Amino acid sequence: TELLLDCNTLKDKSIIELTKYVESNPACLRVLKLKNLYNDITTPVIKEFLNALDKNTQLIKVVMDIGVNEQKDKLQKILDRNWKRYAQERRLKKTLLTQIQNRKQQKMQNKGTKRKNNK
Repeated sequence: TELLLDCNTLKDKSIIELTKYVESNPACLRVLKLKNLYNDITTPVIKEFLNALDKNTQLIKVVMDIGVNEQKDKLQKILDRNWKRYAQERRLKKTLLTQIQNRKQQKMQNKGTKRKNNK
């Protein structure tokens, strides 16, 4: 799920509330966009947001205006970590699905073989 808040009049107070939501690590939220906000978000609030994001393992894309390179680096590091986790999770699900499908096929083949042997 994507939460698109681009070109909005959000202020620090709204970002603090959003920070609480991000920190709760909602499983459904994968993308968050906060680009081109009409109000500047203060550095302490951005730091608080990044700290909350560090506790989040679900977000794989966050687009926001950040001027400080250190904060940009931290954001990218968090997103890289989450992306790796997400990709690994998808590979695991695909592998498990393939195994389940193979077992079903084997059972169907075994049932067909038993029917032929019973005739």
